[in-house]
Amino acid sequence: MDMTTNHQKELLQEFHGCGSAGDVQGQTYDLVKSCTVLDLSIPADRERLVEYGLSAEHVARNASDDPAHEQQLRKLIFGNEDDDGVELADPPAGIVPLLRSSHAKQLSYVRTVARFGRFLTVCPATGVPLSSEGSFLLDTHHIAHRFIGQHIFYLLVGRWHGRRAGLCIPSLNLLILLDAPERGDQIGLWMTQLMQALIQRSLQQPTSFRHRFKAPPGRCSLVIGTMPNMGHYFWQEMSGIDRLVSSGNLKSVDAMLIGSKTWLDPQAVFPELASLPITRCSAASEMPNASLDLPSTLLRPVGMRISVGLKARLRTASLRAITATRAAQIAEASACHRLVWINLRSHNKAWRSQVDGYASVLNILQEKFRNVGVVFDGWMDSTDVRDQISARLAPDIARFDTIGCSFEESIAWAEAVTTYISVVGSGLVINSWLVRKPGIAHGNRAHLAQGRFWNSVSEGMDPVSFVPSEAVSGETNLYDGYDFDWRILIPRLFEVISEEKTPR
Repeated sequence: MDMTTNHQKELLQEFHGCGSAGDVQGQTYDLVKSCTVLDLSIPADRERLVEYGLSAEHVARNASDDPAHEQQLRKLIFGNEDDDGVELADPPAGIVPLLRSSHAKQLSYVRTVARFGRFLTVCPATGVPLSSEGSFLLDTHHIAHRFIGQHIFYLLVGRWHGRRAGLCIPSLNLLILLDAPERGDQIGLWMTQLMQALIQRSLQQPTSFRHRFKAPPGRCSLVIGTMPNMGHYFWQEMSGIDRLVSSGNLKSVDAMLIGSKTWLDPQAVFPELASLPITRCSAASEMPNASLDLPSTLLRPVGMRISVGLKARLRTASLRAITATRAAQIAEASACHRLVWINLRSHNKAWRSQVDGYASVLNILQEKFRNVGVVFDGWMDSTDVRDQISARLAPDIARFDTIGCSFEESIAWAEAVTTYISVVGSGLVINSWLVRKPGIAHGNRAHLAQGRFWNSVSEGMDPVSFVPSEAVSGETNLYDGYDFDWRILIPRLFEVISEEKTPR
């Protein structure tokens, strides 16, 4: 085993409070091997906190995203400065429980970090209000905010929903799982591995690590494009930036770190960001190191709902990105046909009968309405499925292919269609959250469960009609294939298409 040098021992003490040089016992500090993981939601684990000199009440305040508690901390630490800025209204009361059933929350810390450039909490031992001294990107899912209380500790926020996930006190070899819904041994191991990686990075790059302590107050650096999920990019990150713009807090942003998972470039959607210095990473693995050079407190802007204004911005950015010729072709297709968007999948959660099912549905629609056109949508691995469906279609059904086109063009086509049949997932995000059109969604039973909150995510959206879960056969795992009788799609499609004005 590697021996810890005296200099490294001094750094461990300075950065993480890991005892005096003699306490390290000459070995490399390894949080993964030594860490105890407690879960705040388990009564027996809560009772053990006293063994570490911690208060369950104060630890619970670290887990809280209560707006009243956050406002109290702002006033205690920043005084009357909290009167500046705009507090935007939460979604309507009836919408909030539905969104929260997805595990999304309105995170009051986002405004605090944007407005003041600091994360606020209390010491888990004494309850004294604290302001963060350093923040660190751990991976594509987590940011750690560093505090100095009775112990040096880190509050980890993250996952797609941006919630408070863990509290780590390296000097006590302790990790406490907090309010995030994902829990268990593997989650605890993951988070201790992340913290161990941060500790190792601090020993390898001490100058850069110290630089992160000196971030100026009142400023923040946005971190976006880290997760390979289109829905969460728009639902959380784009809506989060939209909320900062609307509340007047964007002026505190002094830099951005952007990963490769953006779909629509944030500067195209928000021209207000155009003057900011941007660091772009082509791989997620580059982002933690790149974040060490950012000038201020890190913030992944997490929103709860896609606004009408954001959708208008997305539409404008998309139309600006495609050629006038292509825009005219899409408009002509829409004017001449009742366009039906069909979402194809091959790699996972695929409808097993999609070839015969989609072909049969489209042929019946053509028999009734006479001017149907199909818009094929899907990943590049769906071209064989597309070709099989096309071979089964009546020859007078117009075909339009978006497989492999730009995201901006997909938005334009989604605006042009009469209706859609999409799988619950990325395809449905475009049709329902980003574009206002009526349509039908199908999926395996695990994904159909998202129907309980789906229609609450985007303001002013046309509610999606979901295939009934009891009509679907297949396994219950999240990405399993499934099947259902295509005939159950017909009544709703007849209803939607009959309501549309007849194309010329």
